[in-house]
Amino acid sequence: MLRKSLLDLLLVCRKIKVAYGVASYELNDYDDGSYADFRVRRIESVSKLAILSQGFEVSIFSDDGQTIVRIYENYNGE
Repeated sequence: MLRKSLLDLLLVCRKIKVAYGVASYELNDYDDGSYADFRVRRIESVSKLAILSQGFEVSIFSDDGQTIVRIYENYNGE
């Protein structure tokens, strides 16, 4: 059974996947929390990303010339 916080992360990932038109994302699942990485072409509006990921910690960084958006699970030791 999925943790509620992981299920919430997956629901937000679905919204981001659709909004940014990415084919897939990478989910890194750990016992003490998970995160998802999206490789996006560009981020036109940071405010749009903030609205989509409301309540989740987000990091944006570059890796080999690609923009990575990382969304962290709100893990609380459930």
